[in-house]
Amino acid sequence: MEAEACAERFLWCFARYHWWPDAITSDRGSNWVGRFWRHMCKLLGIDQQLSTAYHPQTDGGPERMNQEVQAYLRAVINQNQNDWDKWVPAAQMALNGRVNTSIGMSPFFAIHGYEPKSPVPLVTEAYAEEYPQHSPETRAKKFVTKLQQITDLCQASMATATQQQERFANRRRNAAERFEVGDKVWLDLRNYASERPKKKFDWLHAKYTISKVLDPYTVELADLPRGCYNRFHVDQLRRAGTDPMPGQQRTDAQPHLSK
Repeated sequence: MEAEACAERFLWCFARYHWWPDAITSDRGSNWVGRFWRHMCKLLGIDQQLSTAYHPQTDGGPERMNQEVQAYLRAVINQNQNDWDKWVPAAQMALNGRVNTSIGMSPFFAIHGYEPKSPVPLVTEAYAEEYPQHSPETRAKKFVTKLQQITDLCQASMATATQQQERFANRRRNAAERFEVGDKVWLDLRNYASERPKKKFDWLHAKYTISKVLDPYTVELADLPRGCYNRFHVDQLRRAGTDPMPGQQRTDAQPHLSK
């Protein structure tokens, strides 16, 4: 999908209901890094949070939700799998009405303050039933108060879920090594094509120099082949030795890479 089409779909499917977001997290697809989309986000004050190369954990939440949508659609589409688009609204309703582990409630409840029903009642009807003895002004005040309580509960639940997810993710994770500008590092090339045949045990590392440290987990490498993105998560790198053994001859010859 072209960037202009993405912007139009974003306007009709999200912005007109929820307004402009503070930030958008995405992969590095051509439509998200193109000049049109970047300039549009800049004009609207939207922070682009792009993932680093071959590090899907950056965008793990949406990727996990996409799996949930696909699982639902697989259960309802026809044999030829050509009517999936007709079932997207039903999938959206089902997922929005289900309790989300991270926030401790359904997304629908987090936004509207009441659980969805079939047919869905109007907000005024829902709260008139809950507070029939009070005036409209009192019901409005209690409605706003309840929405604030829901927001606070969402934030607390998300903080707890984040701590749990972090604990599970860190069970087998080593502390990230800290790099500085000028350090020599080996880049893991398992995600890149090369002229040399590779075996499973041959990761075919290439040595590069760190040109910029963006944060403790993201760095830029210098002199990469044209067309290769130069920002990497530190788990794609390992420090290159600078103390050769006596008599050892070393070379900085690089393998030929392609995107």
